[in-house]
Amino acid sequence: MARVLLLVLLAALSHWTCAGPASDAEGPGRTNDDMDGFNMSVLAFVLEEELGGGTGSNMSIPAEQSSSSQGCTSSTPHPELIQQLLQQVNHQHQIHMEQLAVQHQQHIQQLTQMHQQQLHALQQQHQQHLQALQVQHHHEVTQLVADMQQQHQQHLQALLAWWGYW
Repeated sequence: MARVLLLVLLAALSHWTCAGPASDAEGPGRTNDDMDGFNMSVLAFVLEEELGGGTGSNMSIPAEQSSSSQGCTSSTPHPELIQQLLQQVNHQHQIHMEQLAVQHQQHIQQLTQMHQQQLHALQQQHQQHLQALQVQHHHEVTQLVADMQQQHQQHLQALLAWWGYW
């Protein structure tokens, strides 16, 4: 997909480089037409690789000659080539979106499964803790009842001893 985007950028650059007059910044002996030809060669190679699976050297790009107000001539791709590029980008974007949707669904399923496992583990811990509290409460109540019975017995004995004293 990155190469297709590169194609679109090169096509735009190819058109843009011919928008102004040639300058000395392009180097001695270089013109906008030279740059345009280079861009179109790269565009042809990458497009052939992306769409045709070939070496890039067998593909010829139909071009229209257009003149700007500054006398610059450029080779621009036909609308069919641009349409083909856009269709390829859209197709790859659709594939990428479908892959992301599948990955998103898998991620949701993994998170749901993980949360269910964590919830189950917490429920087990809660149940174990509740059982431990019930056992502890039973022991404490049993001990409390035994202590109260012992105290009651001691009070009864003390009371009987007091009655026996009189």
